[in-house]
Amino acid sequence: MHKGPAVTRHLVAKLSDLDLPTQIALLPVLASRSDEQTIPALVTASKSMDANLRLTGIKALGSAGLASGVVPLFEVIQQGSDEDKNAARESLFQLGDMLTARGAKGEAAGIYIKIWGMAQDAALKARALQGLTNAPVSEGFDMAMAAAEDPGLRDQAISALQGVAGALVAAGQGDK
Repeated sequence: MHKGPAVTRHLVAKLSDLDLPTQIALLPVLASRSDEQTIPALVTASKSMDANLRLTGIKALGSAGLASGVVPLFEVIQQGSDEDKNAARESLFQLGDMLTARGAKGEAAGIYIKIWGMAQDAALKARALQGLTNAPVSEGFDMAMAAAEDPGLRDQAISALQGVAGALVAAGQGDK
């Protein structure tokens, strides 16, 4: 399969002309290209009235691995159905992990910190804390300290704080 920008442009341009099952099948292919020009089509799909297309679009925004998918995914969390919100959270965790793997730890940590701030249950908080452990940044200090106050998260918080402390020292904020 060709991976050039012209092929991606062509696929994006033709997407809305295709029948629904073909659109649903093509979204993961577009996401796999990790190309910014696919994001508008993925966002459009994530807002579809068709639940299957919408969920596939939400998942594709995460699997594309592009930071430009963050805002649309958080918009789904703010405005979507429960099923859409769950898919958006999963996509954000996937996106954060992909960004971490690529060395974009600041962008990844921003996702985890924001999820932490929105999380109502311990399991989501634990996943966000694990993300921060893998992508430690100085901005995660308050999150890690708050986690240390929770007996169920304390051990994981200590691991996160070790990484965050290193980030603080590197940022010249070691006295925090």
